[in-house]
Amino acid sequence: MSEQDLKLAIKKVIVDGLKLKREPESIADQEKLFGGGLYLDSVDVLTLVTELEERFNLQIADDDVEKLNSIEEIAQFITDKLKV
Repeated sequence: MSEQDLKLAIKKVIVDGLKLKREPESIADQEKLFGGGLYLDSVDVLTLVTELEERFNLQIADDDVEKLNSIEEIAQFITDKLKV
């Protein structure tokens, strides 16, 4: 999967999983997901983590969640996890 495909897949997980009323492509790669940009709250974070874990078949530790504040950061995290 290319980096752009991965980022689009992440955006689709966010839009579908959180039932956002916007197109996945409208989310900028550097847009802040929490505390700005999409303004996701703590319930959204839990939902998003669960959706990402299921979609990409990986585990996201609680300590890692705060590092995942943009599409770019999530894509890098997933790429690093899948290499291991």
